[in-house]
Amino acid sequence: SKFLQNRDVVIVENAKSAGSGLNWGIMQAVNDLIVMVHQDVWLPDSWEMDFEIALARLDSRRWGIAGAAGMTENLRLRGWIQDRGRTWGRPSSERVEEVAVLDELLLVIRKSSGLRFDERLLGWHLYGMDICRKAASASLPCFAMQTWLHHNSSLRRGDGNGLARDSELLCNLMYLYSREPDLPIVALSLPRDLMKTSRRM
Repeated sequence: SKFLQNRDVVIVENAKSAGSGLNWGIMQAVNDLIVMVHQDVWLPDSWEMDFEIALARLDSRRWGIAGAAGMTENLRLRGWIQDRGRTWGRPSSERVEEVAVLDELLLVIRKSSGLRFDERLLGWHLYGMDICRKAASASLPCFAMQTWLHHNSSLRRGDGNGLARDSELLCNLMYLYSREPDLPIVALSLPRDLMKTSRRM
């Protein structure tokens, strides 16, 4: 396909945070259209065609960030993926649906948009939410695409990293609130208990 013929692969390793690593990857990329994929995501053979169909739907719209799974302002899932054996979202004939935030497992950005990740965010949490908010503030809506894929993350709460993970997440959440006090909480990466806490802030 045209997309695969023109692709350039940039591998990001040993980054101090998601934001710094992905910004470095964007800087290294030679193409304008950039797909950022986690290392634990498997793209089936059907993904390429699904992606090109979704891109064709986006061609006629202004958009900031696209992704495989997202959530609307009223907390409705959009997109269609398998995550550790569970199906999230639903198939839709729309192919692309507007969302408030996108999950970080797969994000699509245009280098020319000027959108970049905030490197002050710690670790690997809420950077997708943050860049979606930046896009919205620039009047660039975000979209979840119908691009079926498998997310194979082995992370489990209680695996020994839970406290550090939650500490980083809460620090990032407080930082985002300090920057935007009326921030809507629609982040897919928030554990349910932290999501309840954040709504009371």
